[in-house]
Formats: sequence, C-alpha cells, structure tokens
Amino acid sequence: MKTLSLTLGLGLLACGTATRVNYDYDQRYDFTSLERWDWVTEPAEGGAAAGARSPLVDARIRAAIERELAAKGYARDEGAEAVDFRVAFLGGTDEKVDLTTTYYGYRWRVPVTEARQYTEGTLIVDVVDAERNELVWRGTGAAEVHAGDPDEVTKQVDQVVMEILKDFPPPGP
Repeated sequence: MKTLSLTLGLGLLACGTATRVNYDYDQRYDFTSLERWDWVTEPAEGGAAAGARSPLVDARIRAAIERELAAKGYARDEGAEAVDFRVAFLGGTDEKVDLTTTYYGYRWRVPVTEARQYTEGTLIVDVVDAERNELVWRGTGAAEVHAGDPDEVTKQVDQVVMEILKDFPPPGP
C-alpha cells in the first residue's frame, strides 16, 4: 500500500484553536496484539505530492508520531519486514471563509455580515495491519492553521498528533 505523505508547511494545526479530532477503526481487529511498528514505505520521489511537501514539517510530524507511539509502549522496528503494523500520514490545507452575521438596532434590526478568510489544516494518521496490508485505524485532526516560528510550529504539531493518537488503540470489544 502506498500512501502519500503530503504536508503543506504553513505550520499545520494551531493548538490555540479548537482542533476537531475523530477516528474510525475496524471493530473486529485485535489491537491488543500490536507491539512493533514501522513507517509505510514512501512513494517514489517526483510523484504528484513531491512539490507540495515541506520536509521540515514532515520531520516534525514523524517525530511527534514516534514519541506518542513510544509513550504508548509500541516499539519502532526500523526496516524490519516482520512488524505488527505500519503507520502513514497525510496532511494538507484548504482555504475557508467564516461568515458571521450580527443584528444591530432595537426597533429596526439591521444585519451586518462579516467574512473572515482563513486556512484550515488537516492531518490524517493511518495504521495499517502489516500482514494483511489493510487499514485498521484512521485518526484525523482539523483546525485553523497559524504560521509561526519553528518552536511554535513544533508545539502545534506535537499537540495535534497527541490529540489524534489519544484514542489509539481503541477500546476492546
């Protein structure tokens, strides 16, 4: 399974903004047997996403995922053929508009609508069963993107990855 690792580097997701996080998983899958993991093999360079990647943000996301999985007791077995699961991530941004209407006046209500443009970032983390090569868990996070200095970007990435992986592994049946 080839999964793109597309990350548009505007700083990703802001920790000061509410991050919408959710996850889905194969309810029949036994997550209790998972111990060792590695990354999904990257697609060949020069693919459709190659020009849009930010290697700096990509590295921050990888480091955050590795830390979170290690904190949960999962050991990364780099380059091993026989791991229990593989992890991939996909990220991107989208331009959004937020409309707010306020009504002024007592007797004659006058509506005033204000538009605010912003960028929303999304990060998707996939867990793939290594033997079956099938997706068994997906977590997503989306929030307003705020560019900042490198330390702030790292904090933002760490926060959203922590929120996404908070519910991994899912509760047993």
